[in-house]
Amino acid sequence: MYASLRIVYACQGRYQKALEVPRQAYHLGPDRGRIYVNLAFYALALQRLDDARLVIHDWEARSQDKSGFYDIRYALALLGSDSAAMAEQQKQLAGQRD
Repeated sequence: MYASLRIVYACQGRYQKALEVPRQAYHLGPDRGRIYVNLAFYALALQRLDDARLVIHDWEARSQDKSGFYDIRYALALLGSDSAAMAEQQKQLAGQRD
């Protein structure tokens, strides 16, 4: 139920409030990957690109699971006009679907 609150905030365009929900969840259990995806997504929505990159880096330092961030990495590459990084994320995502 609590996780649904972030969705309500996001649907209302209240990304700062939506960001607070996974932040609080992070403090309760920082080893859940979905928390990091949510943190990175809302940081991206708030145009905090460095924060989004930092969240991804933090998760990768904790886990071997590198999935879940392809769309966020792609968006970061797109916003940075990095076509090579965009192509790499497309390739990675296609590999996940096989």
